[in-house]
Amino acid sequence: MISVIVPVYNSSLYLARCIDSILNQSYDDFELLLINDGSIDDSGTICEKYKLRDKRVQVYHQTNKGVSAARNHGLCVSSGEWITFIDSDDYLKPDYLSNFNSSSLAKSDLAIQGITTIDQFDKIINKLQYLDFNIDLHLGGDNAEVIDKYQLFQNRGPYAKLYNRSIIQDNDIRFEEDISIAEDGIFFYSYLRYVHRLVVTSYLGYNYVKYGGNTLSQKPHSCEEWEKVYTMYYSLSQELYGRLNMLDSQSYRCKLHDIVTYRTTGVFLQMYKQRYPRPQRMGIIHKMMQERYNMWPPENHNNEGNISFYAFLFKTIPYACIIDFVMKLLKYLHLY
Repeated sequence: MISVIVPVYNSSLYLARCIDSILNQSYDDFELLLINDGSIDDSGTICEKYKLRDKRVQVYHQTNKGVSAARNHGLCVSSGEWITFIDSDDYLKPDYLSNFNSSSLAKSDLAIQGITTIDQFDKIINKLQYLDFNIDLHLGGDNAEVIDKYQLFQNRGPYAKLYNRSIIQDNDIRFEEDISIAEDGIFFYSYLRYVHRLVVTSYLGYNYVKYGGNTLSQKPHSCEEWEKVYTMYYSLSQELYGRLNMLDSQSYRCKLHDIVTYRTTGVFLQMYKQRYPRPQRMGIIHKMMQERYNMWPPENHNNEGNISFYAFLFKTIPYACIIDFVMKLLKYLHLY
């Protein structure tokens, strides 16, 4: 059986379409767990109506704690052998679950499908589609070319994936509830540490909808939160790619770039919004630039243009002052 976990927060306008797309699946051996995360619209009422209509639907209400807490609640009450997550403003094609329930799935630890990204008017924005293949991750670097080609680890969202519940429970893998950025990616990378066989399908069964606003609860991000995310992400990435003998791969370099870029941008914006005193700002800028430079292998410091650029900045005293001036100018111009 598959446990379908849907965190719900103020999504009454889209919730019925999401639930209908799940209940109308061609594969019917599943339970639908609707976790209402303190919605203040009609979402909770809609959930209860579906519970009365279909015995596969279970509804749980909690005070607003965030999407991570809602997903963790779903994990705690789930009883299926397999877990999949769906956002309440997205919806599925009829064969989404049946495509996961292939004969090869019994011998896998994780299954991944592609994603169709659409706007609120159902116009297709992008398609992320794979070929059908299996990967033995314990073979490490032998699979680097395939992983690099499809950037399999770059799609960090929890959706369009099928997780083995026993791996999650046995290793106490949960979404981080005290952060609200990149928590889904940290969950995915934590899970990947225990994956040996990966199944990838070409089916595009998940419709990811980009609306003008957000329906899932959001929290402001402090500098401390960005730092915690950076530390966890970097550690997990090193462990995962090191295990796969892929520390010199393009995929790992892309991951490093994403990590340091998001972290740098996030911390910079927050410390200016929160009016950190200038000495503290300068110290943070210097520390992050030094870490960004030292993160790359020493042999690359003089060989790659971007590394040499950071080396120049790191060795030049005025660079922190320049960055500080630019950030203050952007804030003065109300550009963030």
